[in-house]
Amino acid sequence: MRSTARRGLAESLDDVRRAGLLTALPRLLVHRATLSGVIASSARRWRDHTAIVDHRGALTYRELDELVTAASRHIARGDRVLVTSRSGRETLVAAAAAIRAGADAVMLGPDGSDIAKPHRGRGRLILLTSGTTGEPTAPRRAPLNPLTVSSLLAAIGLREGERVLVLPPVHHGHGLSLTTACLMLGAPAVLGGGLELDEQVALARDAGVISGVPTQLWRLAGHAAASSLSPRRIVSGSGRLSPILAARLHELYGPVFVDFFGTTAVGTVTIATAADLAEAPGTVGRPAAGVRVSIRDGLVHVNGRRTGDRGYLDDAGRLFLTGRSDDLIVSGGENLSPTRVEDYLAAHPGVADVHVRAVPDEEYGHRLVARVVLRPGFDEPTVLAHVSRDLGRHAVPRLERVEKIERTATGKVKLVAPPRKPPRE
Repeated sequence: MRSTARRGLAESLDDVRRAGLLTALPRLLVHRATLSGVIASSARRWRDHTAIVDHRGALTYRELDELVTAASRHIARGDRVLVTSRSGRETLVAAAAAIRAGADAVMLGPDGSDIAKPHRGRGRLILLTSGTTGEPTAPRRAPLNPLTVSSLLAAIGLREGERVLVLPPVHHGHGLSLTTACLMLGAPAVLGGGLELDEQVALARDAGVISGVPTQLWRLAGHAAASSLSPRRIVSGSGRLSPILAARLHELYGPVFVDFFGTTAVGTVTIATAADLAEAPGTVGRPAAGVRVSIRDGLVHVNGRRTGDRGYLDDAGRLFLTGRSDDLIVSGGENLSPTRVEDYLAAHPGVADVHVRAVPDEEYGHRLVARVVLRPGFDEPTVLAHVSRDLGRHAVPRLERVEKIERTATGKVKLVAPPRKPPRE
């Protein structure tokens, strides 16, 4: 096993060529490499070509650029703009307009609340982490590395004029990054974030590329019309991809899959091609250009910064994640991973959705609790026997049957904190 992995210079330069950035970079240097600059530069090249598509229709690059300019006139330099719209196009326009006016755009999402102290804006775009158990935060981000971006774009293989269905919302780093890349390379971005599954499937019919977090792709693959889709490329990111989902997508669409691992603070870390996933199921791939991945005491470090993930590198330099550093628990003297148990439950044909968490227990120290949405014709004992047979009796969770598991727009489970006890009088 290796302890460090990075991409070679020759391979990194080839990524730049294959990503199509050699022609895009000169335009960006004139208009600045920001969301606003990408829209402005692309509007000059692809003026009346389709830029974005959503359930309301299409916008050309010229129309999108004009909307950004008009909105920017209502924003003062140094302002702070909190972007909370549920509409993908409105989120995109508001963020680009703020930057064009010299203000900060804080991407909160439809249910967000501002977590930062007031300050004078400087034309920045601020992304927040997806807070599910607490308030979201705005982590300090490493500077954007064009080589890292080129590695991801080369793996995806965006093509001018080919529609790309972007399932994560634009206020999320995954959705925003891919939408910006589409705008930069002339590939129409189809904004599917926040829409119902049937609407997303309808938008996917004309898409050559489909991108989403694993939960979104799992739902898409389970739709009755999934087999009628014919994407050239499927891109997963911003979440752990289970080998079960990878196998299902391969069964439906063949070896067209790309998975990437990254964080809001660091950006893209590793990229797994279809060949990587076939040779080493469960891998999240090899480091992107400009990224150094190292393993210290079983913990993943990226460019010297700890990510909070546990993992290892194989002899080919591919990274495997084994969980979060705070994921492993001890229950009755046995080490248990909620993530592993959740994967086994999700693989059962009777489980439509599942979330496993650890809770304190007086007898065992901790116990696993599984909230499960069962399909018709299946019962709790049958599902739990699946875990007991493969993982052992100690891994069997307490099961809570529910009608629906509430999730955020990016597929993360919404955990509601218990109500506070009233103060004593």
